[in-house]
Amino acid sequence: MRHWAHIVVLVDLSESSRVALRIAEQLAAAFGAELHSSHVVGAIPPLLHRVLYPYAALGEDLVEFEQELVGTARSELRRVLAQEEENPVHPSSVVCAPIPEGLLQEISRFQADLVVMGSRGERGPNRTSLGSTARDLVDRWTGPLLLVRPGVAANTIQRIVVATDLVSSPEVLIATAYQLSHRMNVPLAVLTVMHDPRVTEERGGLLKGVAKVDARSSLSKGKRIAKGHLDRIVKNLSFPFPDKEALNRLEPELIVRFGEPGEQIQEVVGGLDGLLLILGRAQTEAGPLALLGHTCEALLRLAPSHILLVPS
Repeated sequence: MRHWAHIVVLVDLSESSRVALRIAEQLAAAFGAELHSSHVVGAIPPLLHRVLYPYAALGEDLVEFEQELVGTARSELRRVLAQEEENPVHPSSVVCAPIPEGLLQEISRFQADLVVMGSRGERGPNRTSLGSTARDLVDRWTGPLLLVRPGVAANTIQRIVVATDLVSSPEVLIATAYQLSHRMNVPLAVLTVMHDPRVTEERGGLLKGVAKVDARSSLSKGKRIAKGHLDRIVKNLSFPFPDKEALNRLEPELIVRFGEPGEQIQEVVGGLDGLLLILGRAQTEAGPLALLGHTCEALLRLAPSHILLVPS
């Protein structure tokens, strides 16, 4: 079972960050975790310095300017945190460093078990609904990462869907989903997408009139198979004593779909407000980027929900 004792929320004073703060506070309260917010002001590039100070040597003037930026950002961050009236203001920090290196340093400094951030920053929405900083963290941070998507989902987590094939090392995903559902007291659904048996019949029409597939029978059989896999996975999970009994009694909704995984997952999560979608990512020496997969990449850009990436 995963225990989140230190949660770091990365903020940039955007509306996306405000939503990320609220969700991070919700998670910290549910897990009894220490919450720390961090804002990284990007380092000033040499060209900008030459434009601002064309006759000055690179030295004290740059240091003073960076200190002024950090001071202004710190005041803005305090103002944002003070507006969160439902919860006490938590520890925060502001540093000036290159991005994303500064973000990774902050994550390491506070020994984050979970990182929470907006899917896009102060520049607003872009074509893919995933900002460049969020993209960098997806590629370079190998721990659990929760991407908050404002405008298409509620400001709190109200339900959880974990998407898995129930075959490729799903234990960590399922354990994380069960723990979140229990600690946050929100409903859980396990979603698995299987190969559509009708595809063979329809492809080129070669088997039309020969191979007939009953959709209702296939769905029923698929649910039985998925239920068997899920029961075996849960039975072999080792839950901690305080939560063990409650987690073993948890009965999530099981959703089985046939077709292209990305399309089916988007169809399920679309229109469900306050949804957290949990996806897995493999970890090897090749790094996380190469192992996200086509479906995960598409969902990061397009899924109308908050997304938690979990190493598995």
